[in-house]
Amino acid sequence: MSLDALDPVTAAAPAATAPAEPAATGPAGAEASGTTSDTAGAGPGPLRRNRDFVLLWSGTALSSLGSQVSSFAYPLIVLWSGGSVRSAGLVGAAAALPQLLLSLFAGVLVDRFDRKRLMLACNLGRCAALAVLVATLVAGKVLLPVLLAVAFVEASLGVVHRLAEHAAVRNVVHPDHLDQAISQNEARVQATGLLGQPLAGALSAVAFWVPLLFTAVSQLVSFATLASIRKSFQAERTGTGERGKVLPEIAAGVRWLWQHRGLRAAAAVIAVSNLLFEVLTLGMLTVLRHDGVSPAVVGLVMGAAGIGGVAGALSTSWWLERLSLPTIVIGANLIWAVLFPLTVLLHNPLLFALVITPMALIGAAWTIAVVSYQVRVTPDDLQGRIASVVSIIAFGTLPLGALIGGFALQSFGFRPTVLACSAVMALLALAAVFSPALRRLGAAEPAEPADATDSPALIETGK
Repeated sequence: MSLDALDPVTAAAPAATAPAEPAATGPAGAEASGTTSDTAGAGPGPLRRNRDFVLLWSGTALSSLGSQVSSFAYPLIVLWSGGSVRSAGLVGAAAALPQLLLSLFAGVLVDRFDRKRLMLACNLGRCAALAVLVATLVAGKVLLPVLLAVAFVEASLGVVHRLAEHAAVRNVVHPDHLDQAISQNEARVQATGLLGQPLAGALSAVAFWVPLLFTAVSQLVSFATLASIRKSFQAERTGTGERGKVLPEIAAGVRWLWQHRGLRAAAAVIAVSNLLFEVLTLGMLTVLRHDGVSPAVVGLVMGAAGIGGVAGALSTSWWLERLSLPTIVIGANLIWAVLFPLTVLLHNPLLFALVITPMALIGAAWTIAVVSYQVRVTPDDLQGRIASVVSIIAFGTLPLGALIGGFALQSFGFRPTVLACSAVMALLALAAVFSPALRRLGAAEPAEPADATDSPALIETGK
């Protein structure tokens, strides 16, 4: 499906609102929130009875599971077919690079076009790309250029799919269910991580192309599930203005986030953290391979992060009731700073799993707390762009982490590389402790300048 065939949401964008805590937590009206109107004093029904959210959740879960399987299979294909650590790092960088290069443009697409059709197009495109790689591997050829190209294309479409789902969720749930929906989405992310990595290892033990075939099929099933959703993935807008230029629209999202100092600081902190975790993950893979651990066991070890993530997602509401948002964000980095250097002492798969499990638990709680806040304070017509800006800051460092990790591990070895990363993590934790923006995260933000509404990106963009 061509993107040109997608129906644009032709409407004039309202003037940007100041990035402050809103009075309402979702789109106005029961229709926009994906629920029927409630009688006075009555709350919405259980989230599990929201048909469209269940379909959105399950369809995205299938797509995410496939992504987890393929992303873990790429380095396995390289390393276990005799490739170098540098080659594995290059493939990892190719899969992570779209997050850096395309997120901003993907955010404009998500705000401009029909989000449901975008997600469906991405499902089909990923299936086609994976089919090419499967055919190559079945023919007995492991070609690095093909691996790099397919990893890049699949990840690129995954960026659009993920941003569209992120922007859509508050339009299919009642405002009172937003925190619960985001918690369930994070539990889904962690559960697919838990299942995806061991599944990739097990399927790779059959043949290296089997995990990729599984991912291709999962995209087709996800397509069928998402196609059954009835409600719109964006709020209804008024006006018929023409679409603006892409770069000014991107600038509007960047400008909004720049004025929101708390979110800006949180994204910067997690960006550095993610770079360090990318190096650590590649380092653990290298150690386990050197020690002769099978791909199936490696998948189980890495899947321990999913156990911690699911536990974190399920317990986040408990943490949010007892701790402030700044405490969760700053505390997470302090705990990571303590756990990170422990990995240099470990060469046992079980011990690796015992360390990365609490790391992932804390990460899930951090994500839900910050994402819930970000979704609440962002206007619907900016959801895609704000999510893309936050995403490119937070996760755009992953390809750099893969490259740094590959070359550092090859040149210096596991212990010196991880010790250096541990020192950086400790400095980052101290910076978070003394950051005024993080200590005030969640408080009211300063009002937007009066002339901000004159921005060409915010007048009749017709997203």
